[in-house]
Amino acid sequence: MKVVLLGPPLSRQGSGIGWIKHNIAAALKSSGHEVWSIVAISTTVNSLMASTIISKEARDDNDILELDEVVISLENAAKDWKEIKTLINPDIVICLGEPENIWFVIEEEKDPKVKLVYYYLSEAKTMNRYIPIRGQNGVYQEEALDVKVLFAELDLVIPATPVTTIAITKDMKLETKNIADYLTPPVHTWAVSAEKAIEYRRSVSIEPTCKIYYCIAMNTPRKRLDQVMIYFTFHLLKKPCDKLVIHANPHGAADLVSISQRLGITRNLRINTRNSKAAIEGVMSAGDEFISLPAAEGYGLPLWESLMLNKKVIHSAVGYPYEGLADLRGKHVTLLEAETPYFYSIGNQAWYSVSRNPKILKSGISKKGEYDLEDIINTPQMFRSKFIDLLNSKGFFGA
Repeated sequence: MKVVLLGPPLSRQGSGIGWIKHNIAAALKSSGHEVWSIVAISTTVNSLMASTIISKEARDDNDILELDEVVISLENAAKDWKEIKTLINPDIVICLGEPENIWFVIEEEKDPKVKLVYYYLSEAKTMNRYIPIRGQNGVYQEEALDVKVLFAELDLVIPATPVTTIAITKDMKLETKNIADYLTPPVHTWAVSAEKAIEYRRSVSIEPTCKIYYCIAMNTPRKRLDQVMIYFTFHLLKKPCDKLVIHANPHGAADLVSISQRLGITRNLRINTRNSKAAIEGVMSAGDEFISLPAAEGYGLPLWESLMLNKKVIHSAVGYPYEGLADLRGKHVTLLEAETPYFYSIGNQAWYSVSRNPKILKSGISKKGEYDLEDIINTPQMFRSKFIDLLNSKGFFGA
């Protein structure tokens, strides 16, 4: 079968959606299918850019994948997409990411010979029901497409979490004939050790008696790294040598430094923009607690990876992390109320006051949870096997 994967680029930096795309591509290739990665981004180049890439995720240096990837212009995506379909003639198209980023697939008339699959990883409670539609020139039109219409026309929707399943079957009142059972994303178990913890602390000059709080996230407004810094300053920083380590992309790093200066924690902050396997394993070996305070979250891979290592976690009460952590047995979890999502600026006094005085919904070890961590976690191999089995059960690969 010829399969096209539509979504973000296959990244070497270990981003969540890039990691999921890597695993789906690996699953399909290992099953003998031809796979192409298609990426739609804003670019000044008007022609298709195709290349064979080596996907080597930061999570596993030995998990290497060679794949043909085609980059198309988001502004001219409708035209480019028709050209790609003519060239490749796919049997199955699998979409990842937010609905508005695949507008050129949504807008076209459905080809009955091509199976459309959507692996949906989105935060159910703040999910936008209406997708802005772009015209042929990439400009947003005034009308919008109801997500219900999109999901009803797809051959298969695979929710990433139980919360997403509820959102699209009960909240949206969709029929379940094309909605699969949820399939949680693959979670990698990092190789941590006491030796790596000691080596990391020595390399960055952090004393053994000082605590390390760490955050692994893309530096985007949704992740609210400024709020992580505020919470660390007013609630976690106890000793002058305590550290907040942020692993993020280089974009916006200077802004984080500026915020740390305003908060007076410059000496307590470390920003690492080189997210190699060794660097992440070092901080996860030495780190005492994981902290993430996003305004919205679909799944939160670093969160679950930290829980697999029995780390304490601090998280805002949004999305699947909120639903999942609330009923998790035997893990130390602090959940914070996020009453005003999407206030990005440290200068916004309304959110600043909430960040300084957050409402704690839960803190401590849950002993009466409904399930254990192993009940919902998929290793990469488990995820790949289940993904192929799911498509097989729906008859996508023939008899």
